[in-house]
Amino acid sequence: MTTEGFYAEEVGTGARFLDQHMPGWAPRIDRDKLGLASRHNCTLGQLCGSYSAGLRELGISDSRARKMGFDVGRNARLFFPFIAYPVITTAWKTEIEERQQRAVAA
Repeated sequence: MTTEGFYAEEVGTGARFLDQHMPGWAPRIDRDKLGLASRHNCTLGQLCGSYSAGLRELGISDSRARKMGFDVGRNARLFFPFIAYPVITTAWKTEIEERQQRAVAA
């Protein structure tokens, strides 16, 4: 599986989690500001004020959040941040765009 495919799967899991716990979350995200390397402009940051506030609000651990595509894994963050963060941010932007388009079409 490619890196993009891995993150797309993780992001899809996170998006479905948000569907259950924060219905209507996708339109609240500013895709132009979205950046997973930022704790305030990441998905949880935009929804909850910061990444850590999102973890608390949703009752999830940092480890679980990584499995749901809310952050990259520790090794990627340490050794490949300039690759991993843009790739996972693009995966979120794609997921959000698809959800926003479906909402407009409905």
